[in-house]
Amino acid sequence: MSILAIRHRWPTLALVGMAFFVAGGSSNLVDRLTRGSVIDFINVGLGPLRTGIFNVADMAILLGVGLVMIASYHADGDARTESSP
Repeated sequence: MSILAIRHRWPTLALVGMAFFVAGGSSNLVDRLTRGSVIDFINVGLGPLRTGIFNVADMAILLGVGLVMIASYHADGDARTESSP
């Protein structure tokens, strides 16, 4: 996927997002293969209410997806601006 992104000249923001996504996914895969499970150690919430349990790799995946979406939105807006008479 990353090779295709570079060949199709994705914007820099999208490439950075893809790097975060691949790094986070690879990290979770390595944990799964070496330990048998992914260790989630960040527990977010107030008192007994727990809203999320995740790890740094999960944050990298989410950040990567967000950056790719933002880059896609900006690229789509630029394409509309250039095609307007």
